[in-house]
Amino acid sequence: MPGERPAADEAVVLDRDGCQTIAARSMQTGTENVRLAGETSGLYVFVATMEKRSLFGLIKSQRQPVRVTDRTGVVRLQRAHAELLSTSVQHIARDLERLLTRLTDFGDAGRALPDAHVLVGARLINLSGLADSEQAIKLAEAELEALPPDEPLVIVATPKSV
Repeated sequence: MPGERPAADEAVVLDRDGCQTIAARSMQTGTENVRLAGETSGLYVFVATMEKRSLFGLIKSQRQPVRVTDRTGVVRLQRAHAELLSTSVQHIARDLERLLTRLTDFGDAGRALPDAHVLVGARLINLSGLADSEQAIKLAEAELEALPPDEPLVIVATPKSV
């Protein structure tokens, strides 16, 4: 019936604009500052570029907060600063290796891989905390092996130094 509300256990699917509004609210900025940076069949990835000033406004740095929402508007992943890469199942090994290598930090304690998540469909595959990039790639390949090669993915990676 028109005007009926969904039952309490039914999730309301939002359009992209509705999810963008929720992501903007989560980032505490206006929707005009938030853009869609990637998507899968079940998730939207939104980013905003924000400028942070320090030392009485003399030093400026940019951050790229990221929010991943599902189609019902629930924020499933949030990062204060992250890098994204849209790819597909067939290119996951190459693209994940490239992103992990670029964002790996080297310090007194040795090498620190970035925290990484692979988004596919409505799933988030957490690759954070692994010892090396080879482990992360093998785990991602194992999780994705049943999917078609052209299935779209988004990789979200956060360097440890941020």
